Amino acid sequence: MSRIVWIAMLGALAVACSNNDSGQNADTAADRPAAEPQAREETVFDPLVGTMDRAKGVETLSGGRMDELNKQLEESE
Repeated sequence: MSRIVWIAMLGALAVACSNNDSGQNADTAADRPAAEPQAREETVFDPLVGTMDRAKGVETLSGGRMDELNKQLEESE
């Protein structure tokens, strides 16, 4: 008897959690324009991402300076 109750409860849960789009079909969904993209929301990781972007910029800048110093060193030899 308890198996039947569990199966019924799981079935009811599956039905309750399912997506009920019975009022719409694929043809009407294709006729609607696409939703506009939302603006990016700020997250807790934004400061870390900004720090990494700045570090990449500094790495590029210091690499360019190092290349320039190496060129000057080769010319002076």
